[in-house]
Amino acid sequence: CDGGCIYTLGFQPGTVIRNNHIHDAGCASYGAWGMYNDEGSTGIVWENNLVHDTQDGGYHQHYGRGNIIRNNIFAFQKEVQIRRSKPEEFLAFAFEQNIVLFSEGRLFGHIDKNWFDGRVAVNRNVYWKTGGKPFDLAGKTWDEWRNFGHDAESVIADPLFAAPEKADWT
Repeated sequence: CDGGCIYTLGFQPGTVIRNNHIHDAGCASYGAWGMYNDEGSTGIVWENNLVHDTQDGGYHQHYGRGNIIRNNIFAFQKEVQIRRSKPEEFLAFAFEQNIVLFSEGRLFGHIDKNWFDGRVAVNRNVYWKTGGKPFDLAGKTWDEWRNFGHDAESVIADPLFAAPEKADWT
Protein backbone atom coordinates (compact mmCIF):
# COMPACT_ATOMS: atom_id res chain seq x y z
CA CYS A 1 0.00 0.00 0.00
CA ASP A 2 0.87 3.68 -0.45
CA GLY A 3 2.93 3.26 -3.58
CA GLY A 4 2.95 3.97 -7.24
CA CYS A 5 4.31 2.43 -10.39
CA ILE A 6 6.57 5.47 -10.60
CA TYR A 7 7.10 6.97 -7.14
CA THR A 8 8.97 10.17 -6.31
CA LEU A 9 10.03 11.57 -2.98
CA GLY A 10 11.57 14.94 -2.15
CA PHE A 11 13.24 17.82 -3.95
CA GLN A 12 14.14 16.91 -7.56
CA PRO A 13 14.43 20.05 -9.71
CA GLY A 14 15.08 19.33 -13.38
CA THR A 15 13.71 15.79 -13.25
CA VAL A 16 11.66 14.80 -16.30
CA ILE A 17 9.68 11.56 -16.34
CA ARG A 18 8.39 10.85 -19.84
CA ASN A 19 7.31 8.25 -22.37
CA ASN A 20 6.24 5.56 -19.90
CA HIS A 21 3.43 3.05 -20.32
CA ILE A 22 1.97 2.33 -16.89
CA HIS A 23 -0.94 -0.08 -16.47
CA ASP A 24 -2.75 -2.75 -14.46
CA ALA A 25 -1.67 -1.73 -10.95
CA GLY A 26 -3.69 -3.05 -8.03
CA CYS A 27 -3.40 -3.25 -4.25
CA ALA A 28 -5.00 -4.73 -1.15
CA SER A 29 -6.50 -1.52 0.25
CA TYR A 30 -5.07 1.71 -1.22
CA GLY A 31 -2.02 3.03 -2.98
CA ALA A 32 -2.01 1.67 -6.52
CA TRP A 33 -1.33 4.96 -8.30
CA GLY A 34 0.29 5.15 -11.69
CA MET A 35 2.39 8.27 -11.14
CA TYR A 36 2.86 9.33 -7.51
CA ASN A 37 4.51 12.49 -6.19
CA ASP A 38 4.81 11.89 -2.46
CA GLU A 39 6.19 13.81 0.54
CA GLY A 40 7.55 17.03 -0.90
CA SER A 41 8.20 15.90 -4.48
CA THR A 42 9.21 19.16 -6.13
CA GLY A 43 10.30 20.40 -9.55
CA ILE A 44 9.27 17.34 -11.58
CA VAL A 45 7.83 17.31 -15.10
CA TRP A 46 5.66 14.31 -16.06
CA GLU A 47 4.98 14.27 -19.80
CA ASN A 48 3.96 11.97 -22.64
CA ASN A 49 3.04 9.10 -20.34
CA LEU A 50 0.18 6.64 -20.82
CA VAL A 51 -1.43 5.47 -17.57
CA HIS A 52 -4.41 3.13 -17.59
CA ASP A 53 -6.23 0.56 -15.47
CA THR A 54 -4.83 1.39 -12.05
CA GLN A 55 -6.85 0.93 -8.91
CA ASP A 56 -6.46 4.23 -7.06
CA GLY A 57 -5.57 6.79 -9.69
CA GLY A 58 -3.49 7.73 -12.68
CA TYR A 59 -1.76 10.61 -10.88
CA HIS A 60 -1.51 11.45 -7.19
CA GLN A 61 0.30 14.26 -5.44
CA HIS A 62 0.40 13.95 -1.68
CA TYR A 63 2.31 17.16 -1.33
CA GLY A 64 4.93 18.92 -3.33
CA ARG A 65 5.66 22.06 -5.23
CA GLY A 66 5.90 23.28 -8.80
CA ASN A 67 5.33 19.96 -10.55
CA ILE A 68 4.04 19.87 -14.13
CA ILE A 69 1.80 17.11 -15.42
CA ARG A 70 1.31 17.63 -19.16
CA ASN A 71 0.50 15.82 -22.36
CA ASN A 72 -0.34 12.51 -20.69
CA ILE A 73 -3.17 10.06 -21.24
CA PHE A 74 -4.99 8.81 -18.13
CA ALA A 75 -7.62 6.13 -18.73
CA PHE A 76 -9.85 3.78 -16.81
CA GLN A 77 -8.60 4.20 -13.26
CA LYS A 78 -11.06 2.53 -10.89
CA GLU A 79 -11.47 4.84 -7.89
CA VAL A 80 -10.29 8.29 -8.95
CA GLN A 81 -8.48 9.56 -12.02
CA ILE A 82 -6.43 12.43 -10.52
CA ARG A 83 -5.82 12.91 -6.78
CA ARG A 84 -4.44 15.72 -4.63
CA SER A 85 -4.38 14.85 -0.97
CA LYS A 86 -2.50 17.55 0.96
CA PRO A 87 -2.79 21.24 0.05
CA GLU A 88 0.02 23.63 0.87
CA GLU A 89 0.68 27.37 0.57
CA PHE A 90 2.22 27.45 -2.93
CA LEU A 91 1.51 26.19 -6.44
CA ALA A 92 1.41 22.41 -6.07
CA PHE A 93 1.21 21.48 -9.74
CA ALA A 94 0.03 22.42 -13.19
CA PHE A 95 -2.18 19.83 -14.90
CA GLU A 96 -2.32 20.73 -18.58
CA GLN A 97 -2.81 19.29 -22.05
CA ASN A 98 -3.81 15.88 -20.70
CA ILE A 99 -6.50 13.48 -21.85
CA VAL A 100 -8.56 11.81 -19.12
CA LEU A 101 -10.91 9.01 -20.17
CA PHE A 102 -12.87 7.10 -17.55
CA SER A 103 -15.87 4.86 -17.05
CA GLU A 104 -16.05 4.65 -13.26
CA GLY A 105 -14.83 6.46 -10.19
CA ARG A 106 -14.34 10.17 -9.76
CA LEU A 107 -12.45 12.51 -12.04
CA PHE A 108 -10.75 14.61 -9.33
CA GLY A 109 -10.50 13.13 -5.92
CA HIS A 110 -9.63 12.87 -2.38
CA ILE A 111 -11.16 15.88 -0.67
CA ASP A 112 -13.15 18.19 -2.92
CA LYS A 113 -11.97 21.36 -1.19
CA ASN A 114 -8.35 20.53 -2.11
CA TRP A 115 -9.11 21.68 -5.65
CA PHE A 116 -10.33 25.16 -4.69
CA ASP A 117 -7.47 26.77 -2.79
CA GLY A 118 -5.91 28.40 -5.86
CA ARG A 119 -2.81 26.18 -5.60
CA VAL A 120 -3.31 24.03 -8.69
CA ALA A 121 -3.41 25.19 -12.29
CA VAL A 122 -5.69 23.06 -14.46
CA ASN A 123 -6.13 23.94 -18.14
CA ARG A 124 -6.17 22.77 -21.78
CA ASN A 125 -7.31 19.23 -20.97
CA VAL A 126 -9.79 16.82 -22.56
CA TYR A 127 -12.17 14.95 -20.23
CA TRP A 128 -14.54 12.18 -21.23
CA LYS A 129 -16.62 9.66 -19.33
CA THR A 130 -17.53 6.73 -21.57
CA GLY A 131 -20.91 6.92 -23.20
CA GLY A 132 -21.00 10.67 -22.58
CA LYS A 133 -22.23 10.04 -19.03
CA PRO A 134 -22.38 13.09 -16.76
CA PHE A 135 -19.74 13.58 -14.08
CA ASP A 136 -18.77 16.20 -11.55
CA LEU A 137 -15.46 17.96 -11.08
CA ALA A 138 -14.55 17.74 -7.38
CA GLY A 139 -18.21 18.15 -6.49
CA LYS A 140 -18.84 21.01 -8.92
CA THR A 141 -20.60 21.28 -12.26
CA TRP A 142 -18.52 22.10 -15.35
CA ASP A 143 -19.65 25.74 -15.19
CA GLU A 144 -18.91 26.05 -11.45
CA TRP A 145 -15.48 24.44 -11.97
CA ARG A 146 -14.63 26.85 -14.77
CA ASN A 147 -15.99 29.87 -12.88
CA PHE A 148 -13.45 29.05 -10.19
CA GLY A 149 -10.72 29.49 -12.81
CA HIS A 150 -10.04 25.89 -13.78
CA ASP A 151 -9.96 24.56 -17.35
CA ALA A 152 -10.82 27.78 -19.20
CA GLU A 153 -9.52 26.25 -22.44
CA SER A 154 -10.41 22.61 -21.75
CA VAL A 155 -13.19 20.54 -23.27
CA ILE A 156 -15.47 17.68 -22.40
CA ALA A 157 -15.25 15.60 -25.57
CA ASP A 158 -14.64 12.06 -26.75
CA PRO A 159 -10.88 11.82 -27.47
CA LEU A 160 -11.69 9.41 -30.34
CA PHE A 161 -9.18 6.70 -29.54
CA ALA A 162 -9.46 3.78 -31.97
CA ALA A 163 -10.37 1.12 -29.36
CA PRO A 164 -9.45 2.12 -25.81
CA GLU A 165 -11.31 -0.88 -24.34
CA LYS A 166 -8.69 -2.99 -26.15
CA ALA A 167 -5.83 -0.65 -25.20
CA ASP A 168 -5.56 0.78 -28.71
CA TRP A 169 -4.78 4.43 -28.04
CA THR A 170 -4.37 5.52 -31.66
